[in-house]
Amino acid sequence: MLDAGAEAWGPIGGTAGQALSHLPVEDQLLIEQLFWNGTRQDRLAVMLGVSQQAVSRRKVRVLQLLRQALHSSAALLLSQLGSVCLAILGDLDLILDLDLLW
Repeated sequence: MLDAGAEAWGPIGGTAGQALSHLPVEDQLLIEQLFWNGTRQDRLAVMLGVSQQAVSRRKVRVLQLLRQALHSSAALLLSQLGSVCLAILGDLDLILDLDLLW
């Protein structure tokens, strides 16, 4: 649903798009209206038949969920990157050891 906007952000948008895709459709639509379409909260409240405060609270809740999802993704990525770096260092040590034998 939000693929075009996420793609415009490059690699970060891909991760954000994945996080957004796990949200309920109503929350995805809220983010789409507020951030991609630039709909004001008061206008969105009228469209949804709720108060502006309800839209604001929902936005805060959804952004907190996205932040948690992105933090989890970042932690996973960093741990994977750390493993790759350790493997490269191990290979480099092996190459250097072999070079010293010559």
